[in-house]
Amino acid sequence: MSVSVRPQRVRWLGIVVTLSVAIGQLTTGTSSFETRDDPTWSDVEEAQGNEEATRSEIARIELALSSAQESAAAASTAAVAAAAAAVEANEKAAAAAATATAYTQQSEAAAAAFTETSNVVGAVVSARMRAEASAPVSVQVLTSTDPDALLRSLGLLDRLHASWRSQAQSAHASADFATALELQAAAAESARKESASAAEKTAASAQAAADDELRAVAEVQERADTMYAQLAALKNTTAEVERAYQLSTAVAAQEPSGPPTNATEDPDPSPTSPSAPSTPSTPSPEVPTYGVTVDPEGAKAYARGALGNYGWGDDQFGCLVSLWNRESGWRADALNPSSGAYGIPQALPGSKMAAAGADWRTNGNTQVNWGLAYIKDHYSTPCGAWAHSESTGWY
Repeated sequence: MSVSVRPQRVRWLGIVVTLSVAIGQLTTGTSSFETRDDPTWSDVEEAQGNEEATRSEIARIELALSSAQESAAAASTAAVAAAAAAVEANEKAAAAAATATAYTQQSEAAAAAFTETSNVVGAVVSARMRAEASAPVSVQVLTSTDPDALLRSLGLLDRLHASWRSQAQSAHASADFATALELQAAAAESARKESASAAEKTAASAQAAADDELRAVAEVQERADTMYAQLAALKNTTAEVERAYQLSTAVAAQEPSGPPTNATEDPDPSPTSPSAPSTPSTPSPEVPTYGVTVDPEGAKAYARGALGNYGWGDDQFGCLVSLWNRESGWRADALNPSSGAYGIPQALPGSKMAAAGADWRTNGNTQVNWGLAYIKDHYSTPCGAWAHSESTGWY
């Protein structure tokens, strides 16, 4: 779950492969909606009053809940990959546009320089022609009333002639340079159009994936609400208690995050200041978030209000702020392209957060719920997690 090392930009091919795999998973995942066999309220009522039947029905509901969460997670994983591809394509299009603009400006400047040089050459040639048009130079010397002044003028023309040769060479070079830049500008413009077209297509794919996810998440959330209520009925608790219990159980069963593969332990590390966090890449302002609610301050407020659910006091909030400032800047759409860690707590992979809710990709509060449960299970307190992050660079 670490982003202590600033992530390198993911390669375009990697995003495409990831997107293809994720979409394949989405196709597999959505088929589970058609073949599901969720427990019914009649099943629950029949099991009540019989201890063995109750245990069996609870296990069946928990299995169905896990299956539903996994099916929605496939849709969300596809949406994450599609959004990442759209961001990458948008950045490529912006870079191509900047290159095309630069080449066009250089080409226009070179053309202007060629025009200016050509004008100078033309002026020199015209002056020489006018000087020799009336009579040969020898005749002008013999017939001039002021031969010395004439010779001075002719000397000036000789120097202008030398300048003309230099200007002519410069004009030729300017013409070649302008032609080369014009060709480069045309190639850059063609690349810009291709990149813009690719960006439009990936943006459309990202939106389609987000739309598919929205439908899948809505269906799974409705099913999950029913199953939490069923568990509460069987255990004589509440749906909220069951949500919290299932989340803590799921987090404890998940494979724990370890140090990043490109990081090494420092026997005497220096603390990293939270005021200069190394955060995962985030979408540029021009790119839609595809349904993600990005509200760092709102997420902080929600997290602060949830501390008491884990037996923590407000003294833990500062550590939590520092920890997730470093990890994600509290952005719900924060993606580390080199590792795949996602969201405010930088879950690795992001689909782990499905245990907290099917809307884990888009809902910062769901991400916070998972992150707090993770911290509780692995470090007891946010300050414990922050201390570990300070000493190792990850948590």
